Amino acid sequence: TFLIWVSEPLLSLVDSATVGRFAGRSTAAGSSSDLASVVQLAALGPAVVLCDSSIYLTLFIAMATTNKLATAFAKEDKAEQIETISHVMGVSLAVGSLLLLFVMLRGEGLLASILGPDGAKIATTGAWGATRQVDKTSEVLSEALGYSRIRSLVSPLAVMGLTAQSALLCAGDTRTPALAVLLASAINCALDYLLVAKFGLGVRGAAAATAVASASANSFLVRKLYLMFNSWKSSFRSSVGNKDDAEYKFVTFPDRKSFLSLLKLAGPLFGVMAAKIFGYNSLTVRAGSFGLVALACQNILMRIFFFFATVGDALNQASQTFLPGLLVIKDRGVTETHVTAVENPART
Repeated sequence: TFLIWVSEPLLSLVDSATVGRFAGRSTAAGSSSDLASVVQLAALGPAVVLCDSSIYLTLFIAMATTNKLATAFAKEDKAEQIETISHVMGVSLAVGSLLLLFVMLRGEGLLASILGPDGAKIATTGAWGATRQVDKTSEVLSEALGYSRIRSLVSPLAVMGLTAQSALLCAGDTRTPALAVLLASAINCALDYLLVAKFGLGVRGAAAATAVASASANSFLVRKLYLMFNSWKSSFRSSVGNKDDAEYKFVTFPDRKSFLSLLKLAGPLFGVMAAKIFGYNSLTVRAGSFGLVALACQNILMRIFFFFATVGDALNQASQTFLPGLLVIKDRGVTETHVTAVENPART
């Protein structure tokens, strides 16, 4: 489970390492290789915050999926399993599409606010020892916006992939998500080296590598869930002999009652995610006030932090998957004890 949750932070960490190591080699004539590398890393700071925070914010859908689907499995309610998958995939597609539009239309303004007025300034020393401030705001903002827009192209599939991953874990399939992580990591590492180190595309090359890796892994997850979903429908249809109850499509939008039921569970989770993201973003904004180098360093430290923070997410996923089943078993045991006591009062 840890390997599964570490996927997205790992992709961003590989981007930062590759850009920091190789981006300075692809600079234009007359510019400093070290300065160009700092600019590229600094651009990754607000860009990765925007991209990863947007995806992280949608984890409330995956968490709600885990809770509802684990409860349905514990109750052995196939109709609820089919309905839950269909509805959460529809919500995931809608939310992912909104993220795509948001980054494309409002990304530049949001990145500028994250970067701050002094986030792209750096002090340089001239030939005679004179120090002067160099403003790289336009370069950093341009690179950050390019990275964000490229990665956001796969946002709908990324959100659906997170939801599919949670559903597969609830179904007891840990092999498919683990294979997806390995697939994404291999593709990302190979394309990062090719596009950044060999072709000199900088942060845009890193974004393209991550987008392709994410699209490949999430397509693999969604396809596996689709096959499992069809299997559930066939099994349910043959058991009840009622086609209407099993005619949910793989992606549908919930009706008002189902949406309110999902919102009741997902609403508080969304609030928690939003509070965390606000805290993380404020750190980036504050780091930007100290200049370009500080912003680049903060990006590296945040990628390391998110890499290790996934240990808690893995434990959270495991507890949400197994706890509903244990509670249902406990409730059944209490009910059976109560029935026995009512039927045999003399023995109690």
